[in-house]
Amino acid sequence: MRFLQLIAILLITITNCQAQNFENQSFEHKHIFHKPWIGNNQFLTNYIINNGIDTINRPLYAIPIKLWVYKSSDSSQTTNDKYIKQLIQNLNTLHRLNNTHITFYVSEIKYFTNKKYAQFRYYTDFPIKTTLHHNKKLLNISIVESLTKSGKKNRNYHFTGSYNTLSNSVITIAQCHPSGICHETGHYLGLKHPHKSYNRGKRHQESVSRTQMRKGIFIRGYNCEINGDGLSDTYAQPNLNKCVDNNCHYIGTQTDRWGNQYKPQTDNIMSYPPNKNCRTTFTPMQKAVMLYTLENKKKSANWRIKTDSIKRPQHPDRYEPDFSPEIATLLQPEYSQLHTLHQRVNKKGKLISDDYDWIKIDYKNYTIQPKITITIINSTTDNINIETYDVNKKKINKYTTNSQLEIELENCQAKIQFLKVTPEKNNQTKHLEYKINFFN
Repeated sequence: MRFLQLIAILLITITNCQAQNFENQSFEHKHIFHKPWIGNNQFLTNYIINNGIDTINRPLYAIPIKLWVYKSSDSSQTTNDKYIKQLIQNLNTLHRLNNTHITFYVSEIKYFTNKKYAQFRYYTDFPIKTTLHHNKKLLNISIVESLTKSGKKNRNYHFTGSYNTLSNSVITIAQCHPSGICHETGHYLGLKHPHKSYNRGKRHQESVSRTQMRKGIFIRGYNCEINGDGLSDTYAQPNLNKCVDNNCHYIGTQTDRWGNQYKPQTDNIMSYPPNKNCRTTFTPMQKAVMLYTLENKKKSANWRIKTDSIKRPQHPDRYEPDFSPEIATLLQPEYSQLHTLHQRVNKKGKLISDDYDWIKIDYKNYTIQPKITITIINSTTDNINIETYDVNKKKINKYTTNSQLEIELENCQAKIQFLKVTPEKNNQTKHLEYKINFFN
């Protein structure tokens, strides 16, 4: 027990990046000068230009996620498959809107059910569990029902998410705000809070002025490239928790140590506005930091999205995850969807082919049996298998195609069917794109 306590203390001392509704600056790194852009933000600009990233409009990395889900009982509905689907789609939506060139997908899920998990303790459960339950080949995200820390006078502080630097793991509570998981994975990808050290002296605080110089013994340069999060395009700001209104307007009157009033960006995903709907934006330098961090992670070599011989990117589609009927993608009438049977990283870090997609068709409002068309986009030799299931998940038919297939749906009483789309095992192509739609 004493040994575990010592481990917990060690982990706590380097746990940083607190949740959205409580922060303790003492947990943050005090020195980030080893980053090549600190004091020289031109490094990030050159990195984007030299790698041609500013001319690319597709994902460059697909990050596999290992989810560790802690539930107090099997009856808990807050962390079911539907929640996980929405969680990952929210994360990908914010990255897609910001064109970060990063996408995420679920590689594996591990569930733990025990009544003691009703309340996850910040000082013990969080660091210990994320160290024991960890796959170094994947991004590890723990989902818990609550995360609390005891304070003075028996007061509990509640967190909605956090990031642990030693276990390199993210944790979030179930039903967290959509921007919460994006904020915490931002820490995993090398980002700091824009308000870092805002309540400290001139040596540590970021100045409002972008031309204020710091003339230290070991590091010199623009203050905004050294203090705060070290990025000049995230403007200096205090903790926004109490100084932004519901319309995302800054209403504070605080000034920095040089007497200049703050004029912060209230929409930054790494900030702390009380209205989490405000958080929608990454700056160009924040995007560069995330890509540079990924490029220099040893385990991310297989996360880099390559292209096949006809230049089709091998990345998950926007409907992921869809690995079960419960989280199948609903196919809208008269609307085409582009899906991928993509290459992914398994729990051993090896590249494998994706297994299957589940798609749901609801045609209760149709008087005539509708038809489904499936067209393979980028292969004329590889086959995909399509299986149809009724609303009770009972198999109806099986089809195979390497080009285009038209399926007339069965006249089922419930008028709800599922499709399961799978690549054949002997396929040469590790990535297949197919278009699907249904019509009368």
